[in-house]
Amino acid sequence: MHNTGDQLLKYNDKRVPEARTMACWAPIKSLYFGFRGNTSVCCFNKIHVVGKYPDLTIREIWDSAKRKDITQRLAQNDFSLGCMGCEELIQAENFKALPAKNFDVLPILRTGYPSKMDFELSNECNLECLMCRGEFSSAIRRNREKLPPIKSAYDSDFVDQLEEFIPYLENSHFLGGEPFLVPIYLDIWERMVAINPKIRISIQTNGTILTDRIKRIINSMNFDIAVSIDSIIEENYRIIRKNGEWKKVLPNIHFFREYCREKDTHFHISFCPMIQNWKELPDVVKFANELDCNIFFNTVFHPKSCSISSLSSKEIFEIVAFLSEANLSSSTSIQEENRQSYLQVVNHFKLWEKEALEREKMIAQTGDIADLESYLLGLKRYLSENNDLKAEDQSSIYEDIESKLNYIIDVAAENNLHETATGHIIEMEYKTIVQSLPQMDREHALYLFKSFVTPLPD
Repeated sequence: MHNTGDQLLKYNDKRVPEARTMACWAPIKSLYFGFRGNTSVCCFNKIHVVGKYPDLTIREIWDSAKRKDITQRLAQNDFSLGCMGCEELIQAENFKALPAKNFDVLPILRTGYPSKMDFELSNECNLECLMCRGEFSSAIRRNREKLPPIKSAYDSDFVDQLEEFIPYLENSHFLGGEPFLVPIYLDIWERMVAINPKIRISIQTNGTILTDRIKRIINSMNFDIAVSIDSIIEENYRIIRKNGEWKKVLPNIHFFREYCREKDTHFHISFCPMIQNWKELPDVVKFANELDCNIFFNTVFHPKSCSISSLSSKEIFEIVAFLSEANLSSSTSIQEENRQSYLQVVNHFKLWEKEALEREKMIAQTGDIADLESYLLGLKRYLSENNDLKAEDQSSIYEDIESKLNYIIDVAAENNLHETATGHIIEMEYKTIVQSLPQMDREHALYLFKSFVTPLPD
């Protein structure tokens, strides 16, 4: 395990003083409503569920003991309740990509309400991106995974319950699938227009959808708009973002950019650095500079066929060497911010290079992992070598993880996917397994496995 202390000090140096008493303010200021009703404190933490709709009302979820628990942990700089992704970004000093920083600027309301609510209520999407999965794209679930649609947990009563909270919201983020294709989002926005049109709405869109109704809604409120692109080369865009056409998206990008100028709201583009597009990184920064907007780089951990973290140390070293040669402009504040974001991505790749070296040394000592039995033996070794745990605690954690992994494999076997599931499990980093599985029950572990690793029928 890495120690985050020194890096956390560096991160805090970049924060306003009043924000430094919490590693992250999300549990005090925010709720995130995800697929199947699972609710957490932010969209980057799917592990620590604080409540589920419609089993609980929105008010009951906000008042839950689980939300208070994660609040106490983060007040002690403890990232163990599902916040390990942010912890890794802090370790890599990739602060530009750190989701936690977005909560610093939100107010703390003394009225018993969150100032931010984020929504990921549907996976309705028209694209089948390489790095995505059916949990986040109805098109992938239907065409690639051959699974039935995900039934939404959200209904008109959910929209009605939001009316209690809408007057207090200052910020609300909507994720997909593709948000502009989700009918309930249009209903929520129109309810917000009627009750509190001053809410700052943030949208992450693929840029393919722009109807008259959407134009009317966004003109009635203040929308921050981010467009995901992942390539600016037409042929590569078509491969990575299947069903999309760069030449059709580009005019919409310019429309959204001009809208945000007129509304004085924020516009940026998002890019997922991957095996398939890393050579484009310098050029996509230049593209953002031409638009006079920021670029945000997402971190891709899965699938391994896309994640640079899965490459050998030699391959990552060569990527870092190539990217380090880029000469990026810094003549404006936005250009300098984009240059810094780029450099932090490169630094993150350097961390992955070190982790790849460690992984290769372990394989050299023990041999490649070919089955679940050898994977579990490696897990035992990892627990003993990388944690300051008593022997009985190591044994307890190991038995808990082994039980949950076997449960997942048993469910996969019922769907004739035993070998596929086993293959994906033995590719997973021990760090990821140890940080996540002990924090959840086996049903939630299965849910996350189905969502992020191997699609299984509900």
